[in-house]
Amino acid sequence: MIIGDGHLRPALESQAQKLQVADKIVFTGFRDDVLSLYNDLDIVGLTSLNEGTPLTLIEAMSCGVPAVSTEVGGVVDLMGQRLEILDGMSVWEHGLTVPSGNSLLFARGLQYLIDNPQTRKEMGLRARSFVRSHLSKERLIGDIENLYSKETINNK
Repeated sequence: MIIGDGHLRPALESQAQKLQVADKIVFTGFRDDVLSLYNDLDIVGLTSLNEGTPLTLIEAMSCGVPAVSTEVGGVVDLMGQRLEILDGMSVWEHGLTVPSGNSLLFARGLQYLIDNPQTRKEMGLRARSFVRSHLSKERLIGDIENLYSKETINNK
């Protein structure tokens, strides 16, 4: 399943046709109910070449879905502690990362999580817990309120 629209969609659809896998891939286009889709997934993949803090991963993690991602930008900040390096992949508490641009390792990362359902489940549970305790809307609002309170007191 490929969720969303963008300039790469036509090329991805064409590539799916060329590889004769178009009947196995669902291109959803833009969805405003993306969180409900995550609940039906076992793994999320993020293949960005450049990324800040990826909302896609935060959303997936909040639903207990581990990720395989390229190791770019703020991705590592979301993955927790690195547990091991396995055949060029970094295995983290909340998912796997691979070097950007390495499609073979990315595919191996997906296969690793497919082949290890207990590991996948544990990563997902830790990911959900991390998002709820560190990145929830309530937590972020509280942090902002505390910051403004401190600044207001300091500027009096």
